[in-house]
Amino acid sequence: MLSVSGRMPASHFDAYTEPDWLCQKITAVGLFSKTQAAQIKDVVLENINVTGRAAGGLAGYIDSSFINKTSVSGVVKATGYARGGGLAATADSSEIRDSYSWVRVYGDLSGTPEGSYISGFIDQTYSSLIINCYSMGYVSSNVFRAAGFIGTVSGGSVITSSYWDTQTSGQTTSAGGVGKTTAEMKTLSTFVGWDFNNIWSLPSNSYPVFQSQSSPPGEVGSQIFFVSPPTLPNNSISDKRNYELKVSIVEDSLREVKYNWNGTNFTLYNNSL
Repeated sequence: MLSVSGRMPASHFDAYTEPDWLCQKITAVGLFSKTQAAQIKDVVLENINVTGRAAGGLAGYIDSSFINKTSVSGVVKATGYARGGGLAATADSSEIRDSYSWVRVYGDLSGTPEGSYISGFIDQTYSSLIINCYSMGYVSSNVFRAAGFIGTVSGGSVITSSYWDTQTSGQTTSAGGVGKTTAEMKTLSTFVGWDFNNIWSLPSNSYPVFQSQSSPPGEVGSQIFFVSPPTLPNNSISDKRNYELKVSIVEDSLREVKYNWNGTNFTLYNNSL
């Protein structure tokens, strides 16, 4: 298994966005700028930090390639006239199986036309197959064209048994895949047709990971979890006692947090992006 951690190298290539009449030149960025007629499998990318136009954790542009058992965690930032996705910005004539994204995707898409998205997994697909995949990272943009899993599906693309977390992503819509709550995403029965005998495992109170992974990747979604959560009486909404909260936060530009008390536990949410 290939395991990579840290900031992505400055890999890029020049491409043109669709539709063709826009004639807008972009630069694709990721671990690979573009994959063409490639086979990529058993890849784990952790704590990535990718910034650019047509930005993806694994690749900016996946073309005529087969991607299998690949996971990405970290941050993808799409800037300017851009597309962004946790795994890739675009998949064209490709097949992606048994892969997942724990990537927080956000961007400043000022001036972006109606057709562009940022998305939790892949921004746009054309004539591609997405099978047994999921995403859970927070997706946020300064324009409304954001999607939980996939932004646009065209050219006969098929999305099968693939999911995204509607709570941690902050997105309830997607052009493909099925939205699930956090609790459902941590439940075995959600993942119809997935191979939990040979490929996947489901750790306690976690999302599916590969059996070859010793532990889940670092979580960089919208939620920020207490290291030592306070204990309050069930179903109470206030308490006169004082608490010292010890919090572990993974965030490079934290400006504001919100929290929720559900009667049993606190959860902090980073809504600053």
